[in-house]
Order: sequence, then C-alpha cells, then structure tokens
Amino acid sequence: MHLKGLSGLKTLYLGGTQVTDSGLVHIRGLTDMWELTLYSTRVTDTGVAGLQKALPKCRINKYPSSLHPRCPTPGGVVRIWRLPPVS
Repeated sequence: MHLKGLSGLKTLYLGGTQVTDSGLVHIRGLTDMWELTLYSTRVTDTGVAGLQKALPKCRINKYPSSLHPRCPTPGGVVRIWRLPPVS
C-alpha cells in the first residue's frame, strides 16, 4: 500500500480488499484522517481497536462482507466506533 504521499487524507474506504490487521500499520501515519470504512476485509476487531488507539480522532466503521456499508441494519453491523458527541 502506498499512502506516504497522502498525509492529508480525510476519509478512506477499503472494500473488498485482502487488507489484514498487519496492513493497518500503513494507515497509522494518517493522523488527519477522520473516517475509515472497512467493508469485506480481513481486518479483525482487535486490529480495529489497535488502530483506534493510534488514530483517536478517526471514526472507524467495520462492516461484514454480507452487508453493504451504505445500507446498514442494526443486526448487520459488526461494530462501529464513534467519536464522542461534540458539545
């Protein structure tokens, strides 16, 4: 993955890729990113939790392969990490 030149990236959608937890190391440097969507990847909840610690300002949405991220249902979303409400 070649993301070094994209340091100002704000959103990233990884769908239908073979990315795994170890591949998330390439995303850790994108500290300006505010949203990451993972759809039909090989990333685990543990990998997402580690990335969330590295990018605390980023909202990370993880969906299983059977659910398209544009049409979530309560039972279909594996886990969605959300930023705390802005007051």
